[in-house]
Amino acid sequence: MIVYSKIFLKKKYQISKSIFLFIFFLFIVNFFLGLSFNQRLGLISKNTRASKMELKRLEITNLSPVQTTIFWQTEEKTTGWVVFGEKKETISTPVFDERDTSDKKNSYFNHIINLRGLRPDKEYFFFIISNNVKIGSNGNQPFRFKTPKTISSLTRLEPISGKVLKENLSPLSAGVVILSFTEEKIFPLSTLVKESGEWLLTLSSFFNKETLEEKGLTGNEKVRLEIFDEQGKKTSIVGDLGQLTKKNHTVIVGKDYQVSEIKGEVLSLFSTSEERSKIEIIYPKEGSLIPGRRPLIKGTALPIEKVFLRIISRDNQVNLSQVLSVNKDGEWSYLVPSDLPLGDNQLILLTTDENKKEVRKVVNFRVIGNDAFEGRVLGTATIPAALQTPSPTPLPSPTPSYDASFTLSPSVTEAVVTLPSSGSISSFSLLLSLIIIAVGVFFWLVF
Repeated sequence: MIVYSKIFLKKKYQISKSIFLFIFFLFIVNFFLGLSFNQRLGLISKNTRASKMELKRLEITNLSPVQTTIFWQTEEKTTGWVVFGEKKETISTPVFDERDTSDKKNSYFNHIINLRGLRPDKEYFFFIISNNVKIGSNGNQPFRFKTPKTISSLTRLEPISGKVLKENLSPLSAGVVILSFTEEKIFPLSTLVKESGEWLLTLSSFFNKETLEEKGLTGNEKVRLEIFDEQGKKTSIVGDLGQLTKKNHTVIVGKDYQVSEIKGEVLSLFSTSEERSKIEIIYPKEGSLIPGRRPLIKGTALPIEKVFLRIISRDNQVNLSQVLSVNKDGEWSYLVPSDLPLGDNQLILLTTDENKKEVRKVVNFRVIGNDAFEGRVLGTATIPAALQTPSPTPLPSPTPSYDASFTLSPSVTEAVVTLPSSGSISSFSLLLSLIIIAVGVFFWLVF
């Protein structure tokens, strides 16, 4: 009788150790590559313990069929960006703060991020990444919003604009402006304060928070305009929407105002000849996207002077000219009387300065109208130099009514967000790698 040793029987079914080592090595590499990728996107917290983080405020603003702006505040200055996607399972597209780049991220109290290239009537999901910690809603669920189907620019009001100063009367160079409605369920608007302390909000499209239907505003709506700086100060202005559109508002950050109070001592501080002699195009801004087809063009020049405007479309379908008179406050505006073509357009301004020298300003903008896709995918082009020397051809003087520059407007959510245990890995592939590694080790030990 032949008795086989246990070692012989074991080898009969034994798989080559080199194969096990190779498989084990592959899954180790897969695990750490996946871990590194998720950490780069901020999908894994770098902290080693469970934590709680409070968002002081979260707003989805400037909602439109093709864009939206996400605004949030934190208790401390933090870095921050967003990852979003069309499905909960594919939230992987990073978008950074308008003031940051992918290589350099600054810390702010007030964070503002534009999501562009969206699709109409589509739900989107996103996480906020704050100091490399993933923040969601109700634990580890993503925040969400839905884009409206169409945009018609029903509101025909002029833009709201202003200037913000520090207590020493120097311009506030970093801040965020939020326009909210106190009595109606309408998505708010937001914008950044420029280095000069100036800001502008266009009032063309507003959507109901519950139905996503566009609502035309009359100017009688009660609103609150809030201005936040990066030192933790806030200014609040309350009043009717129509009152805010009547003039530029200069305020000192940290003080609160009724609309009727913003006059006298504050405004008179800036009624200098230097301020009144500025020559610029306030709206549209360079490279802006304009829903609707008839934007309101607005700017400043020498008081009681003349300005010559010309609009040229990329393919020269439209070539409009208009001579306007500047008012005593150094302001002018022009409502385009007919539909502009979709795509790239150029605005040229000619006037004279205090020395009677010719001043020329040029702004390129893109009209996207209601045809979100067509307007979005048209290629960028430079208007030929031959088209850039205007010759006056006056048109009937227009009556300014609304500014169609691209604005957005989504939902207000004040949230205290509880984070999942730090270090948890959401990627299915990483979990699968761990399981296979464990099985490989088990077989190695047993066999």
